[in-house]
Amino acid sequence: MAILESDGLAFEFRYAGMHRMNGAWDEVSFEYGLLWKGESMFNEKTMGSGRFSGDSDDDYHLIHLLDHVLATGKADYWNDIGEPQHCVAIYPDDWFPFLPNRLKIVRIDNAYQAELDARERLKAEKGQLPDDHFTVIVHVDTYQFDKSEGYTTQGPALILNVYRHQLAAFRAELETEYAALRKIE
Repeated sequence: MAILESDGLAFEFRYAGMHRMNGAWDEVSFEYGLLWKGESMFNEKTMGSGRFSGDSDDDYHLIHLLDHVLATGKADYWNDIGEPQHCVAIYPDDWFPFLPNRLKIVRIDNAYQAELDARERLKAEKGQLPDDHFTVIVHVDTYQFDKSEGYTTQGPALILNVYRHQLAAFRAELETEYAALRKIE
């Protein structure tokens, strides 16, 4: 199980199984949870287990999304087109709600401005930095809830603000789990 955490909020993800069709891997099953301080945000009355589940094409799943966003620095998302029960979207160097800030900066401390300038120079020189910022949004369709009648494209979302090193560690945990699952199946 891999966990992406920020300030008590967490996205917990686990690859649960593989399905074969025509002798090749076709689908990967997964489970995930949205947590606050280690506990599910959803109770048994609405969810049963408080966890969500789904299947995705083995050709493109969460690891592929993380690889793409970490390598390119471009926003992207992942969901299962056949069953849009969930969506994970990642926005590099952008903060929710993705609109210009209405606040005007009147004054910045000289020492802080020097830190900002130094980071900007380092970013220009090296490109990717461990403390690059990412907004991660995990949306759950109401289809996942008890007594739902179908997909609505509506539902709760978890918004995390994390850094590149956190996303990379999350990706590494997922890869280890996925590789072990492929060996078992």
